[in-house]
Amino acid sequence: MKKVRRINNEGFSLVELIIVIAIMAILAAALAPQLIKYIDNSRKSTDVSTGQSIATSVSVALTDEAAYNAAFANATTAGYAYWIKDCTASSSEDFRKKVGEIIGATPPTPKYRGTGTNPFDDFAIVIKKDASNNLSFAIYPATKNASGYTVVDADMVYPTVGDNYKN
Repeated sequence: MKKVRRINNEGFSLVELIIVIAIMAILAAALAPQLIKYIDNSRKSTDVSTGQSIATSVSVALTDEAAYNAAFANATTAGYAYWIKDCTASSSEDFRKKVGEIIGATPPTPKYRGTGTNPFDDFAIVIKKDASNNLSFAIYPATKNASGYTVVDADMVYPTVGDNYKN
């Protein structure tokens, strides 16, 4: 005669399930801040890389005489901001048009939300003219406002990386 083997298959008890859920909640609570920090650092790195790409586009655009003359005419010692969203291939101003042609149809936007109350909504190319009439530029993720723009050196992504963007 064959022996029938009975298997006790009752599953997990409620107490066991609660313990497993509690352990998972503790792990999630411990890992969430690290995940948020990782995502934040990833967004910062993306913005720095994007800023360097924009800087390359600006450098190429400034080799065009008409674009250089347009940028030079607007540049001041305090700085003049060009917004990436305004740089399109259909722009009437030569510098914006040339940068727009190089960047393409979809302008990049900042990924990092910033440390202030207003999240970044665009990249600003700030072109300055020194006393010797030499042009220089810097790239910032910034927020466009009623008075024009507000940039903070700690948010600079080109030519140096500001403190807010250092990981």
